Amino acid sequence: MAKDPKKKEQKTNFLKEVNSELKKVTWPTRKELLNSTGTVLLITITIAIIVFVLDFAFEKANTYGVEKLKSVVSTSQEENSNNGEVVVDNQNVEGTTEVTPEETTQDAESTETSEGEASPEAETTEEVAQ
Repeated sequence: MAKDPKKKEQKTNFLKEVNSELKKVTWPTRKELLNSTGTVLLITITIAIIVFVLDFAFEKANTYGVEKLKSVVSTSQEENSNNGEVVVDNQNVEGTTEVTPEETTQDAESTETSEGEASPEAETTEEVAQ
């Protein structure tokens, strides 16, 4: 099986064209190359330092913010327990008591009517528990 002479000719033409195009390229001088490399390194290091400083600052702010939030929440819970209030979905509800899921189920079963429908009292108890 003989090789196709057209393919060989196409390869040599392609390589000649690549070579001629590479001769047209304006290559940087050594000084230009060093200046460009130095600029890239300087910008990269500067951005890395900025990112490090911002990361450190946000981490400290987050740590402080979480600790502050914990203290506010614990203070709020202590005040609510002293006042006899219960916090439901971050809202103070006065005059209510905490209802466990077990109590809610028992109350709902005991307040059902003979027709199998829950009374309005059972619905209210379920809403408070949620």
